[in-house]
Amino acid sequence: MDVTAQHRAEQDWARAVARHERLYRELTHRVKNNFQLVSSLLRLQARRTPPEVKAALEMAGERIQSMAALHEALHQAGDAGSVPLDRYLETFAHWIIRHWMARRPVVLHVETVPASLSRDRTLPLGMAVAEMVSNALRHAFPDGRHGNIHLRLEREEDMLVLSVEDDGAGMDALAAMRSAGFGMTLLQSCARQLDGDLLTEHRPRTRFSLRFPEATPD
Repeated sequence: MDVTAQHRAEQDWARAVARHERLYRELTHRVKNNFQLVSSLLRLQARRTPPEVKAALEMAGERIQSMAALHEALHQAGDAGSVPLDRYLETFAHWIIRHWMARRPVVLHVETVPASLSRDRTLPLGMAVAEMVSNALRHAFPDGRHGNIHLRLEREEDMLVLSVEDDGAGMDALAAMRSAGFGMTLLQSCARQLDGDLLTEHRPRTRFSLRFPEATPD
């Protein structure tokens, strides 16, 4: 291949890559907007329903908002193959602080180790984080109580452990998650998608943990 032909091929490749990236950014933006639209519709509907239905609709709206934020964090943090979890969790944690904790006397602490996960396993991990943190905010700090939530990603031998721990009302948060039903079911589903296990503790603090392999088991 002569120099001119090689240069032309490189330019064609660069244009194709730029077009792919532009289309991906546009798709990400549209998906995020669609999530936000559905969440807004649920909030509007919640205003016209009985209290027991209103709570369920508002909860669904919160989860959809979390999905939009997770989708955006996934786009920012990873390439086409794997996602660096430290960057992904930091991005999502910033969203949590802005949208869920701005007016609460609760501090979110994030500690991570370098690790990566395939894109199809990263989303359920983020969904689990959202469920754990939102559960702590709803139930562990009643009546404006001050406190802390710790989000950690650690290694234990060949496994990763993601945990959310609070220093709030103890058993109340864990009991609320179990009695609510769907939240615990969602966490168990996320654990299965990660080929991992869900662990819960309440002494001395309430702690939810997901223990899972970094690589997909053969």
